[in-house]
Amino acid sequence: MLRYACNMPNFGYAQGNLYVLKPILKVFTKENDVFWSFARIMDILNIFGPMNRDVNFRKSGIPAWVTDEFTKHEPDMDMEWLQIAVQLRWLYIAWGQTCDSLEIQCTLMDYAIRGRLQMYQLAAAMLRHFYHQLDGEGETMFKFKTVFEFKITTLEQASVIIASAATQFPDVIEPENRSRRWRIRPG
Repeated sequence: MLRYACNMPNFGYAQGNLYVLKPILKVFTKENDVFWSFARIMDILNIFGPMNRDVNFRKSGIPAWVTDEFTKHEPDMDMEWLQIAVQLRWLYIAWGQTCDSLEIQCTLMDYAIRGRLQMYQLAAAMLRHFYHQLDGEGETMFKFKTVFEFKITTLEQASVIIASAATQFPDVIEPENRSRRWRIRPG
């Protein structure tokens, strides 16, 4: 962390970075491998962090289709709050607070780290999966809070979420245009 902070002083924010570093340390043992893997992953994740100008309670780069499942059932939910929660609670810390084990977090990261589209697809699938675990009762803000408190406890649950992410959400990022282009699979 210190080496990263010294080499990348522009970000100036490290809270939550240990959630990202921990799975990297599970995979790599050499300091050089750890550093460069961490630096590359943080290059991808920093756009979702608090030092990003878009995390300002006014706009988010997250496409609306990511949060559609929640807002479809909870039209009173403030979209900005929901998008910021997705950014800070899931994307910026690579789901570190949502996974019960490093193995589960590594599994999610294997899918999501391919790019921003896969990160958005995974967030959309998690919102859908967790929203449907709610009992249907309660105010919108209670549901909002509860969705982000759910945990992924098994690899099977992670697999279901990843399969949903890969097959049920757009294959392009179109934040301003709400039209959908679906992934076409041969066969």
